[in-house]
This record gives sequence, structure tokens and C-alpha cells, in this order.
Amino acid sequence: MHAANRKYVGFWTSAAMDKKKGSGVGILVEEHWEKHVGAVRKINEYMIEIILYFKQLELVILGVYIPPNDKAAGRLIQQRIVKIMSKKKRQTQIVIFGDFNHTANNTLDRQHLQAANFKRLPIFNWMKKQDFSDMYRDMHPTSQKYTWSSKEAATRIDYIWVLEELASGLQKANIKETEEITESDHKIVIAEIWIRHMIGKNSKAEVKRKGQARTVYLYDQAKAEDWKNYAQELQKHLEIKEVLKNIQKEEQDEEKYQSKIDSI
Repeated sequence: MHAANRKYVGFWTSAAMDKKKGSGVGILVEEHWEKHVGAVRKINEYMIEIILYFKQLELVILGVYIPPNDKAAGRLIQQRIVKIMSKKKRQTQIVIFGDFNHTANNTLDRQHLQAANFKRLPIFNWMKKQDFSDMYRDMHPTSQKYTWSSKEAATRIDYIWVLEELASGLQKANIKETEEITESDHKIVIAEIWIRHMIGKNSKAEVKRKGQARTVYLYDQAKAEDWKNYAQELQKHLEIKEVLKNIQKEEQDEEKYQSKIDSI
């Protein structure tokens, strides 16, 4: 990562004023890719969005940290991911990576199974329905390797999620030890993805002109397949609304549960 022959440009959020650690995330971009960076959005201290533009490809990269003890911040991050996906264009591909502080699979991602009341983060279920792939799990379907551990437990809570079309360029994925690299108690998740299959041959001007074309709906010429595609698109929008409600509901249920515990 810090090899002498590679130079990086860093984009960082600000850390929370009241925290010495546990907030502030960043994305490093190789120097020769910096020219493709078209937008940087620092959502909050736990989330950053970078958009890179290539020919016929808009690559959205989201770096996230879902704090275990700040439910409101976690809910906001999940909602933001859903909204970004809902505005996805045809040429847009999305990568979401970071420390989610939750496991996607209670069996494979935990050294010890969690209790029967195990609840998966709502965004995990939704991302799978939206054709996101877990890069490490794609390469290692049954492997049990963890990214965080203590004396009592070990879990895989750090993920790289990529939309299926872009994920077809996956070459390798692994989990690396951090000894002699960082002082973090987390290991490093690595994924190498080729994007050649996503980049078109048209010039930026041609792509721009295509983007300005107006849409004309020829209902009388619509085929059964067209209506099927329309129905699928409509279903996706309905699912987006549903997952936003579920994220909100989980927060309310958690607050009620905690209130009951406190009253005992």
C-alpha cells in the first residue's frame, strides 16, 4: 500500500470533535487516477463519497464506518447508501467498503455463533437484492477468515461490496495482516478489480451528447419485454422505500428494547 513506487492522493472526512478515535474516514487514490476524480462529498465524519469519471463509466466509491454505539449515525449512513443507489444511472457502478461493525453471515463471519436474536444490518439484505457482491466471499465462498479479533471473539466486519457488473472484473480478494503496516486492531481487506470491460470507446464529447438526448415513450410500440423491464424498475423503487422504512423501524425497535431493559 505504501510501496515506494506508488504515490497516493488522500481524501478525508473530519473526525468528531468529541472523539479521539473511532471517527474520520478516508479514501486513497493512486496519483495517476486523480485526473478522473470529479466529485468528493464528505457526508459526515463516518462517510465519504468519491466519484471518478471514465468513458461511459461513472464510478462511485463510498467509504463508510458504522459506529456500534451511535444508532442515528448508522441509520443515516444506510439511508444515504440507499438514496445514492436510487439515483444510479445506467453507466454508474458503485463500490462500498469499510467497517460495518456487523456481520453479513452469522455462521461464516463469526468465530462463535451469535445468539438466536441475531439481527443482520438491514443494508446487507438490501444490497444483496440490488446485486451487490461481497468481494472476499465471492473468492472464498466457505472460508472463515476474520478482520477483527479480541481474546474472546473474532469476526469479519470489514467488507468491500461491489455491483455485480463491475464485480465481474474481480481478479483477487483477500484479508491481510496489519502487523508492521498499521497499529489498527483490524486486518486489511484487499480486492483487485479490472474495469476494462466497463470502459467504452466513445469520447467524452460523444458520451455527453448521448447524455443530453431526450426520452420519448412509445407506449404503442412497447413490447412485453419492455413492460417487464418497467415493472422490475418500479419494483426496485418500491423496495428502496421499503428498506428506508425498515432502517427507521429497526432504530425504533432498538430504542424500545433498550427502554425496557433500562426499566428493569
